[in-house]
Parts: sequence; structure tokens; C-alpha cells
Amino acid sequence: VLRESFTQPTDVRCRLTARLFSPNNTVLLERSRAVEPQADPAADEPGFKVLNNFVAELLRRPLAPGPTLTTPFHNPRDGWIFFALPGLSDRVKAELNQRVSLKWRLNPLDRTPEAMLHLPKGTHTLQLSGLGSGELIVRAVPEIIYSQYPSTPHLEPFGPYDWVFLTRHVLSEVNTLVTGGVPDRLEEWQAEGRKWLVHASLPGLGEKIPPSADQVYSTWASNPGVTQPEFGGIIVDEFMLTSSERYQPWTEAMVRLHQHPGFAGKQFYAYCNDLFQNPYLPAFSFSQTLLLHNGRFALERYLPLPATEAEARAQFDKEFRHASLVGAHQLPGLNEHLVIVLGYMSDPPEMLNRLPQINYKAFIDMQMNFLATDPAMNGLFGIQEYLSSYADEEVLRWAHRLFRHYCIEGKRTRFTSEPYLLPHIKNPDFLDGMDGWQAEPAESGAIQPGKLEGFSWLQGRYPRIAQGDQGMLFKRSSRGPNRLHQRLQALQPGHWYSVKLISADVLHLDVKQKMGLAVELDHVHLDSTRSFHYVFPSNYAHTFGPYHAGHPAWINYQRIVFQALKPSVELTISDWRGTTPGGPEGQEILFNFIEVKPYFREESE
Repeated sequence: VLRESFTQPTDVRCRLTARLFSPNNTVLLERSRAVEPQADPAADEPGFKVLNNFVAELLRRPLAPGPTLTTPFHNPRDGWIFFALPGLSDRVKAELNQRVSLKWRLNPLDRTPEAMLHLPKGTHTLQLSGLGSGELIVRAVPEIIYSQYPSTPHLEPFGPYDWVFLTRHVLSEVNTLVTGGVPDRLEEWQAEGRKWLVHASLPGLGEKIPPSADQVYSTWASNPGVTQPEFGGIIVDEFMLTSSERYQPWTEAMVRLHQHPGFAGKQFYAYCNDLFQNPYLPAFSFSQTLLLHNGRFALERYLPLPATEAEARAQFDKEFRHASLVGAHQLPGLNEHLVIVLGYMSDPPEMLNRLPQINYKAFIDMQMNFLATDPAMNGLFGIQEYLSSYADEEVLRWAHRLFRHYCIEGKRTRFTSEPYLLPHIKNPDFLDGMDGWQAEPAESGAIQPGKLEGFSWLQGRYPRIAQGDQGMLFKRSSRGPNRLHQRLQALQPGHWYSVKLISADVLHLDVKQKMGLAVELDHVHLDSTRSFHYVFPSNYAHTFGPYHAGHPAWINYQRIVFQALKPSVELTISDWRGTTPGGPEGQEILFNFIEVKPYFREESE
């Protein structure tokens, strides 16, 4: 796929010419076509302004005290509309088209009243009453999905991700929630005009015998997303490239579902990979049918953290731009039905954040910036991160601040100036043995580089890589502590950071136990409420040797959150706690993934 983007004036007719040249500069092939002006009718509306690929501002005007104000705005497509009243309170009454009252949700950061509604294309009228001095903002925004509620993080100390947490950090940034059943807050969310989807399974996925269309239909038709009118549809997990023996019943069941009275006005979402790129595969016919029924492709793009920014940009070119361009060529109008599903997956037991020397938050910001600004991604229907139970609380909060930055505020600039390559610690995964570290062994040979095949995979690094099998090995002694030191650099006094460490008993991986490693920092202020030590089982899908879902390996995870008081502080890792051993003599502990990075705290904290 060759791509060249340009801005065409609305009143200019262009001609594009493509030529294929031989090595001696002879023209082998030439194709030419006229490009007529494609003026967006909405562009003539007063106040209309495209902010980025996700957001168009439809109306922005100052407000003065008065009894009522009536103002029209034009929605350029069927989709979500965001309303905000900066400077005003939620006592302002708002009515849309003389029949729908807006229910305000207060932005937890600045208490601005906000609302989101899914509206049809065309002109709408907004009436406000009880006004004071402030501002009215109306924007077209994408579908912004949170998956899922309720959920508990795999590393439980990060939670709970309950409604109180979501109200503070998530709900103001999304308009659609995915649930696994009938949630307790169903009526509250629905009253705001926002959407619930219900997760649904895909019968026959991973099974040897394909299902019948009746079996598939029965499973979907009994889902609360179909049977209960409060829900907006179902999101089915997940469609991959496979045989026609499976796609035939899946497609037939989907068509039948759209004839179900309970599914009227609802939508079918398909978690999927690239089903729509090859018209000769069975998945393509399913894709055409899904598009015909106004369904949504929830395209899974779980990008592993690359070692360089150049590699990251190459990933985006392949996984985002190429998929969109090829897909839109095969299925015109694809982007308007496309939800890009990114992966939180920041921590065990399955983590795309697999390189401790790289800033995962910066990588997520780069992904969102690409989607918001690259011309090939224009017109996307929606955005999502998967799955909240695989996110630590910091990355979950961070992702939704990015959603606000790019998908509500319509920004084109990067959210963060944090570096991609973290500068605070050298050799954090012990790829270069002792380089950068100072060792104080309790006795000869008690500290040395070590390796355990499969350790990286059992920790949860995904996809599987060799980095992470190596680490530093402590052999605990009764004579005194083993201690490993390094000075952390490039810290900004007053700023917050986190240190992460992963460890295990190499001789007793099948025993659930804490390793007793102490992580010490001098000249810092510790946040004990966010710091913890937790033992977790290896992921059910990360099988290795004798370890599987029924017999997991047990891994230790430690996180320390601190405020730096000096630009450089001493980090010490020890296998004693104070004056006593942290575990049995002779215990062999392998550890790595010493991630040191800026910690994201909310502005109000």
C-alpha cells in the first residue's frame, strides 16, 4: 500500500497521477484520476471546526446570565455528542429538541457539568435555562468504551475498580461501558443517555467441532444485551481467521439475531483481528454482513512495547495505518464502523509492558496521538482499552486522561513530555550482568547473575521474549544480608516516581510465598498507601514446563511509590528485612524488571 496525504481546498479540482518506473527511469505503468472537491456540508455551519481525527467542535459560545437560551447545532454524522458548560453549575437545565433533558455528570477535576448523547445526523436544538456567566461547548466525539464493569485487577492491591474509583477516574471520559452481566448501576448510567454493552461468548471458538447456527443463535439471543431493553447490544469475544465451517453458522446466527424483536435498535460488536483484508477468506463474507447490519468491528491491537521509538512508529504504520487503508479498500466505509481496541496490559499476569527500560505510558500516548492525527485513521467510530483487570491503577487512570485529551478535547499534541527511554536506572533487567550495580554479598558467591528458562513468560511478558529469563540471583545467608545498590539519576525533587521489582524462588516456583526482599530508598517520601508486595499465580495461558492453569508458578511483585527529595537517591535491594533474614537460609531468589519511572498523580492530589 502506497500512501500520500494532502489537503485539498474545497473549491479546487485535483488530478492524481501515479507512475511506476524501471531502473533506467522508463515509465512502465501510469494511472491517473480526477479528485473532485469533497466539501463537508457541516463545514459551512457556524462554529464548526475539525480538531483531530476523533473530534469536531460544533459550537462554542460565551454564556451570559439570563432565563433561557436556544441554539441550534449540526451533527455531521450519527454518533456521540459531548456537551459542557465551563464556569457554570449543574443547576443549569438543558433540553434537547424539546423532548430530552440532559443529565449532567460533573467532571471530577474541575466540576464542569458535562453530558454525552448518541444523536442522529442532522440539525438539533439545545435549550438552556437558569444561566450564569460561562461557556457552552458542543463537540462530535467518538464512542469511548470502558471494559469492563465490574472487574477486579489480577494484582488485587491495585483495586478495587469499583463505581467510586470509576466515578473519580473513568466515567467522565467514556460514553459506553461493557459488562459481564446485569450491573448495579444500570439505571444511573442509562439515565445519562450513555450506553451499556454486554460481553458475549463465541460458540465454537477453540472447539474441534463447529457449532450449529441454532447453538450460536441460542447463546446470543439469551444474552441480557438482547433480552433486556436497557442495553445497547452485545460485544462478542472473539472472531479470528478460521474455516467456513465456523463462519457459516456465526454469520447465519448474526443475521437471525438482527431479526429478534429484542435486538431492534441495538448493535452487534465483534472483537476481531483483520477479518476484512482478504476477500477470498471465509471471514470476509462475515465482515460484509456485519457492515451491512451496521455492526462494529472491535479491532484488537495489543501492541507489545518496542525497544525504540522508531520501532514503535513502524508498528503503528503496520498495525494501524496499513490495516485501515487495506480494510477500507476492501470494505468502503470501514472506519465509520471501526473501534480500535488497545491493550492496557501493563502488569502481570499478562503484560505488553515487557521492557523495564522503556516508558510504557509514553508508548500509550504515542499510540493515541497517531490515531488522533494520522490521515489514514480519520473517521474512526470508537476507541477502547482492553481489559481493566489487566491494568494497574496508574495506567488505567493514564489511559482515560488520554481519552479526554484526544477524544474529548480534540488535542493533536502529545499529552506527555516524559522520555521514551527511562533515564533513572542503568541495566534494570540485568541484561549486562552487574554493570551499573554495586554488590555486597553476605559471603562469596551469594550474589551473581542468574537465569531461569521461561521466567520471562511466567512473569507475564507478552508476546514471549527471551529478555526476562535472566536476572540477579541472591542466595540467602544467615551471616548477613545480600545487598545490591545503584544510585537513581535524573529525578526531579518534588515529583513522584515508582519502583517495580519481580522475583521468585527458583527452586520452589510452585510454592506460594513472599520472597522477603526489601527495597530501600534514601532521601524520599514514601507513599505507603500505593506501595505493596503481592504474590500472584502465572497466567493460565502462559504454560511452561510443569506450570499451567491447574499448577501455576508463583511470582512476587513489589511496587514502591515515592516522592523524590533530591535529584539522585540510593536504591538498595536486600534479602534481609532489618536485622533478620527475610526467609530461610539457602533460599535462591531470582529477580529482575527493576522499573523506575515517573508516577502519574492526579492534579488534585
